Amino acid sequence: MSVIEQDGAFPPSNVGQASILLDALPLPPGTPLLPACPCCALLYADPRELAMDILRHLPEATVTGPPVLRELVRNKLRQAPDSG
Repeated sequence: MSVIEQDGAFPPSNVGQASILLDALPLPPGTPLLPACPCCALLYADPRELAMDILRHLPEATVTGPPVLRELVRNKLRQAPDSG
């Protein structure tokens, strides 16, 4: 059950849901542990903002859905200057 379902509120129609696969992200002390599945679902209103947050956590975070968000992150990576 999501936080929104628990609170009895409904998200606005322009809110999307992203699935992010986490790979051993360091968690600050006191952070609640995720369930056994290292995948989390995030609600977002602006995919560009979420893409920027995801890019800060690469390669430990992988977008598993939706495809539009995955493609947005992929395009941002292609536009990045080569650091090598």
